[in-house]
Amino acid sequence: MSRTIAAIDYGTSKIACVIARAQSSGAYDVLGFGNVPYAGYADGKWNEPGKLADVTQSVLAEAGIVARRKIRKVYISVPGDYTTVTNHRVSVDITAADRRVTKQDLQRLIQSTPTPANPKMAVLQRSPVYYMLDSQERLMDPVGERTSTLSGTVSTVMGDKRFLAQTGNLMDHLGIGVQGYVSSIIGQASYMIPKQEKEVGCVLIDSGFATTTIAILQGEGILFQKTIPFGAKQIITDMMQGLGISYSEADALKRRYVFGIDNDSGQMQLMQILDRTDKARKYETSLVSDAIEARMRDTLERIERVIDESGYRLANRSCVYLTGGGFAMMHGIRQFASAALGRNVQILNPQSPRINSAVYANVLGVVDHIAMQYAKQGRFAFLKRN
Repeated sequence: MSRTIAAIDYGTSKIACVIARAQSSGAYDVLGFGNVPYAGYADGKWNEPGKLADVTQSVLAEAGIVARRKIRKVYISVPGDYTTVTNHRVSVDITAADRRVTKQDLQRLIQSTPTPANPKMAVLQRSPVYYMLDSQERLMDPVGERTSTLSGTVSTVMGDKRFLAQTGNLMDHLGIGVQGYVSSIIGQASYMIPKQEKEVGCVLIDSGFATTTIAILQGEGILFQKTIPFGAKQIITDMMQGLGISYSEADALKRRYVFGIDNDSGQMQLMQILDRTDKARKYETSLVSDAIEARMRDTLERIERVIDESGYRLANRSCVYLTGGGFAMMHGIRQFASAALGRNVQILNPQSPRINSAVYANVLGVVDHIAMQYAKQGRFAFLKRN
């Protein structure tokens, strides 16, 4: 049995949509996709609210045309800017005569997690970080194990009610039903990061145009999450001011720049791009490098401070995963970030046969997460609109 899934993601520079056919195995086939530039949001507000409906309608239509079907219902990806995370230690008694843990016990444990008292937020998902038996042994999958008490740490992701209401009302206006809301970080973590790496603990850095979200992951949950106001926008702005160039020229230089270029050869090296009139313009590579790498070092230092101040200690082998359309797609960023952070940094890109751009990382993560939950439960279970 298959089921069609449509998901939409609101980023800080674009809106993306994917339509897929999910199988009962958890696999899925991408049927359609599209993305349209949009000014995004800042400080909890849409930058161009008057254009939001038209852009949303355009991206839904674009994906629908590729898939050759009309979208009637969607899942909405909730970005890190609009989510918070809390963790609780909970426990339940195992009542079976043989004291073996069942899947129903896992569900009881998760459902026993208290809801954080925040009237401005709504629960999106609850996910287990790890489980613990009487022996204090930590497990990712305790089903079948013997214990009198099952305890564990459960991660609760909350979504900003304003974002949920605004996007829900927007879909009502467009005649589209909302099937549920999914954390973009949870979606990407379940989609692109290997299970064994999440068991050890790892970091996901989702870089956008205006903001970057840093999340520390373990098991199926999020231990810590914070969004900082740094992204591709700051790199482009630095070049515009430092080199006296236009936005389009700065963006073109950012896209072409390669970290680690040898500028010590004694000879001037130049980068060439076309301006808005298609006239070739050349810029000294060292000047471009100074602007980009200074901002990137500053951003990575801020990210490192966020990780250090999170209160969670990572294992020496814990990886850092970089994704998003902000700076994850810049040439040579993996090696540059690895040196700056002192950790193994990997770039996460969608592996779908039809889509391999980081632009679709968030929305594909949501599609994959929904499809896998459907495979596990035989149904989709996420926060739905009241």
